[in-house]
Amino acid sequence: MKSQLLSFPTVDNEIITIDYYQPRFDNEVPILIILHGFKGFKNWGFFPFTSDYFRNNGFATFTLNFSLNGVTDSIGDLFDNDKFSKNTLSRELDEVGFVLDWLVNTGIEILNIPWNKKVFLLGHSRGGGIAALANASLSQITSSVHWASVGKFGRTTQRQNLLWKENGKLDIPNSRTGQILSQNYSYLEDIHNNSDRLSIKNAVEQTTKPMLFIHGSEDLVIKPQEVSILPELNSSKIVFYKEIKQTGHTFSVVHPMIEIPSVFQELLSTSLMFFNKDL
Repeated sequence: MKSQLLSFPTVDNEIITIDYYQPRFDNEVPILIILHGFKGFKNWGFFPFTSDYFRNNGFATFTLNFSLNGVTDSIGDLFDNDKFSKNTLSRELDEVGFVLDWLVNTGIEILNIPWNKKVFLLGHSRGGGIAALANASLSQITSSVHWASVGKFGRTTQRQNLLWKENGKLDIPNSRTGQILSQNYSYLEDIHNNSDRLSIKNAVEQTTKPMLFIHGSEDLVIKPQEVSILPELNSSKIVFYKEIKQTGHTFSVVHPMIEIPSVFQELLSTSLMFFNKDL
């Protein structure tokens, strides 16, 4: 699973880090960009294995750490709450666009990638929602796959929102590390101020490029019903939903990843077949 670490400074001097997995093939290959979710990071659980899987199947694979995801070590045990608290959805969407522009205009030449002009996105959880927005708004995208994706942003109740505004932040427990993180009220303001741009339903309705949402039937974090209704919003019938039985939000994978569950193998093969339709 050896990868090359890339780093990019943002306009406000934060850092986007990316693991690049060089494809096994010498012929022209597509680009795949992988996006983590809320409290996620590029080295969590299944991401390294997933990146290696697609590299071995001929994709130049780039797995991102968003600049303000807060993770400060490779195993995700340390969080910088100051960075984490300032993150917004608009920022993450902008960062996908920034990385994509760098790749197609500069990166493929620097990294000597024989690119076939195809770009695919894969996102998990909140990253699946960001991938949907990017699919609809970035012209270079070919198609996208969304694992256990959110079907909407702005998931807090009205009462929580009032307390969030009053306190200026919302406390968020990280059950894996035991830390109490916080999200500034600017996160919610971003959703309200950019409601059209950050609407997954709008993205699904307006996209002209295929999307596949894959969900575990036992997902208790994001209920399948939230996402299964999305395909009917797209009149071109290019948005699809598949449910994998007897698995949850992380498709039976834990961190660190110690085994490859059969449901996760099904997830990988289904995603690969979907991407291959557009090669």
